[in-house]
Amino acid sequence: MIPKHESGPHAAGLACRSAAVSHRAFTVFELVIVLSLAAVLAAVALPRFAAATARYRADLAAQRMAMDIERVRVASRISSRDITISFLSGGRGYTVSGEASLDKPGQGYEIVLTGEPYHASIQSVDFGGSNVILFNYMGVAKSSGEVIVAAGGERRRVLFDSTTGTTSIVGAGTLRHTSAGSGVTELRP
Repeated sequence: MIPKHESGPHAAGLACRSAAVSHRAFTVFELVIVLSLAAVLAAVALPRFAAATARYRADLAAQRMAMDIERVRVASRISSRDITISFLSGGRGYTVSGEASLDKPGQGYEIVLTGEPYHASIQSVDFGGSNVILFNYMGVAKSSGEVIVAAGGERRRVLFDSTTGTTSIVGAGTLRHTSAGSGVTELRP
């Protein structure tokens, strides 16, 4: 069958409309404007995203450490044995003596904060001048102390009070200061 060609007054109108539609495109100016707006939005969003990611990672690492300290305290009391948390050199993470890994059967309990998902590091550890928390068979620690965890530009302090057995996390911009001899602890920005 041979295709039928349009003829008459409507045929010219169809050709003009289809030609107009097929030649419609973005101009270079429109393209430059759109790309400029996208660049401005990216310049605003990326630093915020990076800061939010750093806050999340610092919080995640500090929460993991606080939960592990509490878990080890309870485990030493339940098992009636001494358990030690030792912080690794270079701020990589920490190990727990005599405990099996929760996710790697047959291995010791070691948390590496520099890898996934934390990408954090331990900046300082101070438990009575030591980098070790020793819980005795009653679940009581030898001394109170703190660990400073950092991810990106964010820092968190994980505080452990051996008297009460509580662990707390203090956010960025807050420093813990204890006046000598007074026993008063104040939080300063």
